Parts: sequence; C-alpha cells; structure tokens
Amino acid sequence: MCSGAGVIVPPGDEDPDYRCALLVRLVAGGLDTGDDTGRQVLTELARPYATVLELTGDALLPAPALDFLLEELPDTARMINFYKNTRYEVAWLSQDRSRFIATNNRTMQATFKRFQTPTADRASDYLLFESGTARLLFWQLNGNTIVDFHLEPRERATRYSIKIHIFTDSPGFHSFFESGLFRYLARAIVQGIIGDMVEAANKLAESKDAFPVLSPTFIEEFRTRWGQT
Repeated sequence: MCSGAGVIVPPGDEDPDYRCALLVRLVAGGLDTGDDTGRQVLTELARPYATVLELTGDALLPAPALDFLLEELPDTARMINFYKNTRYEVAWLSQDRSRFIATNNRTMQATFKRFQTPTADRASDYLLFESGTARLLFWQLNGNTIVDFHLEPRERATRYSIKIHIFTDSPGFHSFFESGLFRYLARAIVQGIIGDMVEAANKLAESKDAFPVLSPTFIEEFRTRWGQT
C-alpha cells in the first residue's frame, strides 16, 4: 500500500518513504484504514504534493501539567478564555475523547481524531487527523492535515515539537504551503495558541482562588500536576 497508490515523493523530501512511515505510525496508534477516517487518511497520503511544517519551542509549563491540559481540552479552553478574554471552544465528540471539535470563533474551526492517548506519568506523543477551515489574511483554506505533536520534559518547562503534514493535488496551493509567508502565519497561529494556554495556566497555578467557570476538580488536579517535575 505504501509503495503503490500513486504516492509521489514531494520535492526536497530527504526520506522517500516518509509517507509510508507516517501511515505505519498512524496504524500503530489505532488508525483503522477501513473506516471513514482511515480512508480519508489514505486519500491524503496519495495526493501528489506534500508539505511538512515543523515547529519547535519551549512552553514554560511542567510536562505533567501540559499533558493534563491536553487531556482536559474543554476546561482548558474555558481557562484560557477566563484569563485571556478569548473565545476558544472545545467539545468532545466521542466518549473515549478520541474525537473533538475546536474553534477560536474567529479564524479557525476543525474536527480532530486523536490516535494516541497521552499517559499521566510521562510526556506524550499526540498524533491527530484534522479536518477544518482556516482563514489566513485574505485566504480561506479548507482541507485536512495530519499533526504529529511530541512533548519532552525540561526543568520546569516542556519542549514541544510539532510536524504538520499537508497534502494537496494543486501545485499552486503546494507553492503557497511551501512559501515563507504561509510558514510564518502558521507558526504565529500555533505559537499564539500555545502562548495563550501557557500564560493562562501559570496564572491559574499561582492563584489560590476558585473560579465559577472551572470545576474544583480540574483546578485541584492541574495544580497537583503543575507541582510535579
């Protein structure tokens, strides 16, 4: 399947088998290539043009606390909104929390399928399939991406590494996705979201107050995780 299906290695890709390796990772994380999401993923992997956008940075938040925030996304969105006056919304679409919908009620809305579930005792890999809409300046983009999100603990901080895989049939869109402008805009959006979360989380950790928009259980567990190293 990986060597066929008309898969073309994107220009500049140093690993000719990277699409196959990505599919292997997704299947290991729980992707069923026979269901609707699996068929969507296979369709994306077979498109002739691919862009891999890589982002790295340090979030000034202990890894256990960041993991917890990514486990409890609806409450995390409410926490950010309380401190940053934003309009993030996240809602689970499945009981096992593997599917959710997220929006900032401004420029982005997407549904996500998560293939790997984080664990509480270590930093985690998050592998997601995203389908949604984004507005960047005067462009409105509709489509699918695969997001590979790795967390690595540092002293009182967490190093994050994100790979965003974008596949397209259009050489024009591919040129745009490869452009410095798109990479700048995408990096600014991702760093802005992470920055909002980290800033709000540290304010919550340093406060002793209770908040009506957040459950006491969420606050207590977050502060416990924040105190871990």
